[in-house]
Amino acid sequence: MVLWTPVETRKIRPSFQVVTCAFCHRTLLRGETSDPFYLDGEAKIACVLCQPAALRGGWRRERETKQRETRPATGGASLLDRLRQRNNNHSAGRAPEPPPRRVTAQPTGPIGRVKAAVEEFNSSPLPETVSGIANSLGEPKVFIEDYPGQGVEILVMWDLCWYRWRVESGPGGATIVERERGSELEDLSDPERPGNARAEGDGSVHMLTRPHAHLRVTIHCDGGSRGNPGPAGIGVVITDQSGSLVDQIGERIGDATNNVAEYRAVIRGLQRAAELGADAVDLVGDSELVAKQITGDYRVKHADMKPLHASVITELKNFSSWTIKTVPRAENAAADALVNSALDGN
Repeated sequence: MVLWTPVETRKIRPSFQVVTCAFCHRTLLRGETSDPFYLDGEAKIACVLCQPAALRGGWRRERETKQRETRPATGGASLLDRLRQRNNNHSAGRAPEPPPRRVTAQPTGPIGRVKAAVEEFNSSPLPETVSGIANSLGEPKVFIEDYPGQGVEILVMWDLCWYRWRVESGPGGATIVERERGSELEDLSDPERPGNARAEGDGSVHMLTRPHAHLRVTIHCDGGSRGNPGPAGIGVVITDQSGSLVDQIGERIGDATNNVAEYRAVIRGLQRAAELGADAVDLVGDSELVAKQITGDYRVKHADMKPLHASVITELKNFSSWTIKTVPRAENAAADALVNSALDGN
């Protein structure tokens, strides 16, 4: 005969507190450690993975904050603090130096808007944020898209979190706003998740694929030499199909002949158009020799021209279609002005 005794049951509750990292918004695993921080006076919790990035983002450890609050007003400052105070006292009577002035043109074409937005993002503190999170969560995927009339969105994605910023341009300059953030990649659209850009180790972003398919640009290019051979420069003006300025380049290239400078201008223009995402180009210049050598109407006889001609043919293979034409110098005045400006040192 088996005796059976009722067993008392108890409701099992987890013996650990559920903690969420305020930096990556991830629920910590059991046994995973975290530390308290402060940001703008608000208490926050950061996991071990995110703590380096949090510190770079201005978060302060709780113990450091308390030490600052209890430090004596006099006599307790560190050597570094005293040196900083002395420097501040020396410069107190001087007028503050004005911040560096940066003037940028307002892009109107789609390529120009994406290019300007990426440059604005990369010159802001946000790449440091991206780099800090990447140190903990690995390399992210990046998606960049232009929304005419609204701005350019830059989406940075990890497996555990994602951030979406919008770069908006206006008469007073560009502004960057965080539109939203999340922790589930399923919340994003199918075209966004694979990404179309990359993030470098420093957190800066760059396009991987062409932002706008079937986009044709016009490249006005010119090269000149003072002395032939002598100090030489190139000028490149890139516009979209509406005639809007996309980019322009004026550079010195050392000593060269006029024809070498003309070729170097074409090569530089083609390279820049490919970087900007164009898949078709119309070349415009005032050198009939260079144009007819590129089309094959003239043979390339000079030894110095042959590698340059080969480079142009190689660069043209990056585009689905291309044309080239010769115009009077007056119709290529903008590129010519960039050559002279570069040679004048402006």
